[in-house]
Amino acid sequence: MLLVFALTQVVIPFEVEKGTRKVEIYYSPDGKDWYPVGVYRYPFISSSIKDTFRWVVKGEPPKGGIRIKVVAYFSGGEVKEKEVKDIEVKVEKDAESGYYCHRRKTVIDSSDTLYSWRMLGYDAQHTGYYPFPLYPPLELRWEYGKPHPEYGSPDYTMVSACAGNGMLYVRSDWTHCINWVVALDIETGEEVWARELTSNVWTCALSAGDSLLFVGTSIGWDTLSPTFYCLDAFTGDVRWSKFLHTVEFSPIVVETIVYAPNLYGGTLTAISLRGNELWRRRGGFHETPSFYEGKIYGGDENCALLSLNAWTGNFLWAYEIEEWIMSKMVSSSMVIFSSLREKLYSIDERRGTLIWKVDTFPTLILSSKGNAVIGAQEYWLVQDSVLNVVLRRFDGETGEMVWADTFYGRYTGIGSITITSNDLIWVSGDWIFAFDLDSGQMVYQSDSVGTPASFLSATDYFPILYKRNLIAAHRGKIFVFEGNDTFVDPYNISGVYVYPEVFDREVNIRVKADEVRVYDVLGRERAVLSGERDFFGYLNLRWDGKDKEGKEVPSGVYFLVGHDEDLIRRGKVIRLKRR
Repeated sequence: MLLVFALTQVVIPFEVEKGTRKVEIYYSPDGKDWYPVGVYRYPFISSSIKDTFRWVVKGEPPKGGIRIKVVAYFSGGEVKEKEVKDIEVKVEKDAESGYYCHRRKTVIDSSDTLYSWRMLGYDAQHTGYYPFPLYPPLELRWEYGKPHPEYGSPDYTMVSACAGNGMLYVRSDWTHCINWVVALDIETGEEVWARELTSNVWTCALSAGDSLLFVGTSIGWDTLSPTFYCLDAFTGDVRWSKFLHTVEFSPIVVETIVYAPNLYGGTLTAISLRGNELWRRRGGFHETPSFYEGKIYGGDENCALLSLNAWTGNFLWAYEIEEWIMSKMVSSSMVIFSSLREKLYSIDERRGTLIWKVDTFPTLILSSKGNAVIGAQEYWLVQDSVLNVVLRRFDGETGEMVWADTFYGRYTGIGSITITSNDLIWVSGDWIFAFDLDSGQMVYQSDSVGTPASFLSATDYFPILYKRNLIAAHRGKIFVFEGNDTFVDPYNISGVYVYPEVFDREVNIRVKADEVRVYDVLGRERAVLSGERDFFGYLNLRWDGKDKEGKEVPSGVYFLVGHDEDLIRRGKVIRLKRR
């Protein structure tokens, strides 16, 4: 007989004031003890907005009711908290509760583990370096993100995912509910298996070898139900589970130990792959830790970068600053991190001493390959309507800036940065962008990803890469693109960006050049396009497919050549006229 359980949906509205950098949601069963349920981070708030947090929990709420409060942290250091009275609590029947559906078996590729382990969010140093190539252009394979008729999107703003075994592991959309984790076939998007857990699913991370999947969730009503699960990555079966309070930020797995952070006091717990707790340390580990040569690094609102012995949890050193520690990574023998006010620090990982500091070029999001350190800054060019992103490369040894490039982010901005072995920097937002690591030049921009919403759409843990796939998120949806793992056509990454690449009536051209000349396949010059460069040195043109005499050019391939001082930038476009 099928057992029927209850599933409770809690809708928590709140206002985000100007200057807010982080909002924490707390739950109390009695009004005395408060437990964190989840966190939203805000890169910049220029005017007050309204937002909503959705909390899904197995079982019925306590008979005495529930209490919710919102704690807001501001860029100036101010903290405000407010109990929320107008929450919506809806209890539904949950016929699937306690069960998982196993749709079909996936085909396991024995070479698969080479590709999936070193991904952003799961690479233990957090360099964002993916040691395999990916070349544009990208083609959208499938998307995932069924909305709820009442509650809207499944919201991937603060959710992380991972890929391996031919599958993508991520929070379910509303096909099930957001307290389910699903495995999706990376080729088709078809569901392979799904598993219901205690509450909101936040993070998924694979063990080395990809046989184990670690999943973190929010707390349940009793504040004792499991919030950290070890699942069989192939079937979704539960190997073991533990109560670690809310686990929103990704764990890392090093050899036979998984290091799981939680929101309750910023506690880091080291657990063996068999589920035995090895050590626990409270304070400084609300977010994902980093690992390098037997040391664990953490740091958050406690304003100190911490170094611990990875095997014992013993304290090694601390480097203190006067503001929050934000993104961090370990590159060679340096721990590089950014602060709340977007200053950049490099610390000797052995001694905990300062190597260099950059406070003249605001930088927040980080990635690196070798000696190249990549950072990004986002800002409003026009308040609440035009968002730009500055991408910068720094010398890892000295902190000197090598280059900077600014591009239009529209409303979303970017969440994280990934670098591939073919020296391309990949970022995602309202579009997918690729930049050349050596020059900083944009070499690719996709068609629009999702429907523009607001800067709150920025996702912290995407893109991630898997074989020839780039996986992006746009608040309510996951997008899986396929690129190339070999250098196919040099015109696609040459410095002249065109969209669409195949056009009928008009094509948009973006290039750093004074003018663009159009040639046919016989080398004849058909058109000369010119205009004024924008603030960032780009020429933004629109070609209507007419030659110098105003006549329509026929269908075919056309080559674009732009001159920028001593540089020649080349590209191509295909005209396909419809009858």
